Parts: sequence; structure tokens; C-alpha cells
Amino acid sequence: MTYASSVINKYRKVCVLAREGTDGEQNTAIHIRNKMEGKYPGIAQQLRWEQRQAKKKEREENSSGFDDSSAFYDEVKPKTTFHWSNLAGVASDFFSKVKDFTDAVIGLQGARDLVQEAKMNTRVNKTGSISITFRMEEALLNRLEYLTEEQKFAFLEEAAQAFADQLGDIIYEDEESED
Repeated sequence: MTYASSVINKYRKVCVLAREGTDGEQNTAIHIRNKMEGKYPGIAQQLRWEQRQAKKKEREENSSGFDDSSAFYDEVKPKTTFHWSNLAGVASDFFSKVKDFTDAVIGLQGARDLVQEAKMNTRVNKTGSISITFRMEEALLNRLEYLTEEQKFAFLEEAAQAFADQLGDIIYEDEESED
């Protein structure tokens, strides 16, 4: 079955986002792509066929009009040759990036763990009102000053989640006691 170019163009854009988009964007695009593939059976094959035809047409337009036997070799030969001398540099770069990533993750987790050093108390007043206090010692506050922006944000997210958990315990306490 052949689909309209508007459907193929939409599918092409969704595929690009599914492959290259950011986290949320990519997840949504994957969902839409899967949905389109279910709704339009064979759409992936049609897109690949159209892409091959476009490449073929481009090669024909770029050719000089005479038979060049080296054109085939240029198509099939490896684009780059591997030099073993580059391996150490590539490996070093890779492991450096892994270390940087690991350090960043550990730093974020460390910032989240700092919330445990703060004190959060829930209190019911005589009038029946409820208060939740979040208290940090000065030493903890001083340590927060040296965090990166990402680590500070991770700390704030964790503190907000701890507050939400406390508030949730209060709100849902009546429902749990009824069960």
C-alpha cells in the first residue's frame, strides 16, 4: 500500500525525533511512531524505499554522465581506515567521559542525600492546625553553597519531595485509619 506524501513526511519527522530528540520528546515520538506503524502497515518500508530512491536520484544528478568504475569502489570501500595508534586516545577520551558522567551522577546523589541531614517535623497545634517545619543547621547551609547549580536543584527537588511525602502522610492519614 502506498501512503500520501503528507503521511510519509509526518512519519519521517517523527522518526527523526524518536532517534534524536530529548528524553520526553523522544519518548513521545517513539509512541507516535509505533502508533503510526500500527495504523499504516508498511509505512516504514515505504519511507526506506523513498529514501533509497532519493539517494539514487541524487547520485545520478551528481554523476558526470560517463561510466566511472571507481564510483562503485567509492560506494563500498570503508570511509575511514582504523589506525591502532588512535586507540589509546579514543579509549582515554571515552573513559574520561564515563568518569565525568559518573562524577556528575554521584554529585547529584550526594546533593539529594544532604536532605537527610535536615530536620522535618510535623506538629498539630492546639487549634487543630498543622505545621511542617524544615530546619537546616548552619553547617549544612554552608555546604550547600559549594554545590553546582545542578546539585542545588537536585537538593531542592529532594527537599520538595520530602515535604510532599510528609504532607501526603497527613492528608491520607484519615483514609488509612478508615481501612
